[in-house]
Amino acid sequence: MLTNDGSEALEDWTLTWTAPAGVQVANGWGAEVSQDGSTVTATAPRWARVLEPGASAAVGFQATGPSAPGPDDFRIGGTACAAA
Repeated sequence: MLTNDGSEALEDWTLTWTAPAGVQVANGWGAEVSQDGSTVTATAPRWARVLEPGASAAVGFQATGPSAPGPDDFRIGGTACAAA
């Protein structure tokens, strides 16, 4: 779940994270999900480009590979953020 805890809307948001070695994203939902090497990117879908303050967007994906360790280095538009 991606939640905008800020005071300004996030337009055309992009969420990235680093997948563990050997993990390949098979598909995603709630965003346009793609993978380049170990970097996974989820971009705002056309039907939900703006995430208003306090609003949330559910982003999911299926992947193949090892389940541990988990993904890390989550970022929104280049700014580090926490995963919950």
